[in-house]
Amino acid sequence: MKSLSFYKPNSYNKGSAAQFQYGAKDGDFGLYISIVKQAGWNNDTKKGSFSANAKDPKKNKKVKINNIEAAAISRVLDCTTDKWSTVHKSESKTTSLIFSHYIKDAVKLGYGLSVSEKNAESFMLSLNNDEGHVLKVFLNEYIKFTFEKPQTQQTVKQNNF
Repeated sequence: MKSLSFYKPNSYNKGSAAQFQYGAKDGDFGLYISIVKQAGWNNDTKKGSFSANAKDPKKNKKVKINNIEAAAISRVLDCTTDKWSTVHKSESKTTSLIFSHYIKDAVKLGYGLSVSEKNAESFMLSLNNDEGHVLKVFLNEYIKFTFEKPQTQQTVKQNNF
């Protein structure tokens, strides 16, 4: 299993922690993104905590993306596009994902990932430019990992045009 974590607490108690993970189970070629809202802040140690919200389904969100969606995020990180967004629908919910540049005073300061559902809390992860670069390398490794996926007979037939 490969994973990449970002811990982004702040003294306003509005930070988040995120984990990008793939390869946990054989045959599963998805990339899972988990985001947890900050649960507390210790002013003495200047550290945030997330564990209480990791157990609260209203305070954390998990989504699964594929290699094409990972490539779209990577294109934003490469600055070939400004923003990527998509919608994941199921019978019970609709989840929106947005990954974009964070720009202030015409300067690109980093990136933002937003995950939201209608009538539910939104989740946001902010990354600086260096963290964005690390995410890009991780996404590229994930995309390479999906090349190991065995092709089904139907996929092979479609590719033989």
